[in-house]
Amino acid sequence: MSSTMVRILQTGTFNSMNKGDAAMQISMADALAHDIPSAKVLISTPFPDLDRDFYKDYELVICSRRRLIWASFQLLRAMLWGLFDRVGLKLNWLVPERELQEYLKADLVVDLSGDMLTEDYGPHVAYSHYLPLLLAIMLRRPFVACAQSIGPFGLTKPLARFILNKAQFITTRDQISMDYLLGMGIRPELLTKTADMAFLLRPAPRDKALALLEKEGFTPDSQRPLMGMSLSRLVESKYTRKNLNAASQDMVDLFASVLDEASEKYGVDIVFIPHVTGPAASKDDRRIHAEVQASMHARSHVITGEYTPSELKSVIGLCETMFGARMHANIGALSSGIPTLAIAYSHKTPGIMSVLGQSELVLDISTLNRQAVMEKLAYLHAQKDAIKQALDEARTRVEAASQVSVDMIAKLVSGLSYSGNNRQP
Repeated sequence: MSSTMVRILQTGTFNSMNKGDAAMQISMADALAHDIPSAKVLISTPFPDLDRDFYKDYELVICSRRRLIWASFQLLRAMLWGLFDRVGLKLNWLVPERELQEYLKADLVVDLSGDMLTEDYGPHVAYSHYLPLLLAIMLRRPFVACAQSIGPFGLTKPLARFILNKAQFITTRDQISMDYLLGMGIRPELLTKTADMAFLLRPAPRDKALALLEKEGFTPDSQRPLMGMSLSRLVESKYTRKNLNAASQDMVDLFASVLDEASEKYGVDIVFIPHVTGPAASKDDRRIHAEVQASMHARSHVITGEYTPSELKSVIGLCETMFGARMHANIGALSSGIPTLAIAYSHKTPGIMSVLGQSELVLDISTLNRQAVMEKLAYLHAQKDAIKQALDEARTRVEAASQVSVDMIAKLVSGLSYSGNNRQP
């Protein structure tokens, strides 16, 4: 590979207070920096002030995708720039903002939208994640979509098809996404199944996790194993809207009840591990955790501090079992060999659990009830040794699958050639 610096712009991030999002972004950035010594990795973020300390090793670029009207205006100007560029006119005054200039300087745009290329959260959210990819297309920069759960689409399916078929390649983290993309008309040669980038995240040292819990005022009982728990307002809203049992028992009461019973039956203490802490209070997992804890009798602790994904993964590593609605909390457990019961509200969770042969340990939020939870917890505890062995055996294979996205980027970058001031595939 040429020693000339390669500029790689990562897009699709939300912010570092979403620890799953941060785990994907930092895992990819670190892997690219390690495997492509000539790479300069920049991270495009809607919240640079929040993210600056967390991504201190990487240059940040403000992203306007959440300001839909302004971002659409930018896109229009980018489209005009691209039309003139095709006939040899470089009208850079059309795109003066640093955000757009960084696209022009980028050798490759790498999108890590996770599970946001979908209409599950509404077409406006899907559009906000299309915008960085449309900018890459209009500004004539090559882009890839990496390690994602993609679909389903409704109103925006034609636009999604247009965008995704312009990618250099697309890697998915589950077979469900692969099948969906093929069914919607994405060219098969663009598609490769890999695994979530967060499987490459290394945990902080064990003593740091113990110090974290001490700082939190919680000392694990050597005679009582820990069961990790992650919940969210999002899963509560899905439960309220989709589950027929919600009318007779709200989610807080349901989980307080099952966690009390699990604590007594299996002799475990509960540690609530938040994976989203903001930026809006309504998104903060610690609030729903505190509500569930307040309705419980069992010994438990809600982690209240602000910690990195590596630190939280290290805390998860102290647990004997994990029960999670946050997918990246579950990935932190699965990749640490921790038997995990997952709550699913979209296809990303069953898709990723199946990658590790753990499809039996998925609870659908629309049919979740007390009996179903207790039956799955009974299975989890009865089979935990066999599950742990299976996870340990699968770990190397899954990490290798995660690395495939990085290897494909490295191969793509090595094939770029100069065209004026930019490289082209």
